[in-house]
Amino acid sequence: MSTGSRQRIIIRQATEQDVDALADINHLLQQLNPVLAPLDRDRWAALVAAPETYIALANEVNSGWVMGMGILACYNVVSGSKGWIEDVVVEADWRGKGVGRAIIEELLTEARRRHLGAVYLTSTPQREAANRLYSAVGFVRRTTNCYRYSIA
Repeated sequence: MSTGSRQRIIIRQATEQDVDALADINHLLQQLNPVLAPLDRDRWAALVAAPETYIALANEVNSGWVMGMGILACYNVVSGSKGWIEDVVVEADWRGKGVGRAIIEELLTEARRRHLGAVYLTSTPQREAANRLYSAVGFVRRTTNCYRYSIA
């Protein structure tokens, strides 16, 4: 993919070697939620190695800088194989330039490869651009309640 500034961006699966980019990734996570604890090397290795997790990274080709990411978490239940898209975030200066869409499309490609029956995500109504993006790529808003129970 290329952007208006003519920098080349690639979307790819994260690997354990991306531990060298943890500063970039942790910076993104702070934009997603400032109270998130930074990832350390061990947590990163566990996430990347988990077969039920697929992490997509958006990199600037020349520098390797990570400007965006998203995660597909897969699971199997009686009603079928499903996935949740989580932790989608793009560096503020790069929002609105197609990076988020490319990340979502990569995650959906992986969901198809894994033969998932459905993929879910949530987004707050205030994130208007994100909600437009999700609708544009084919997500349908459901009329359901989403509940959360915090363990810690």
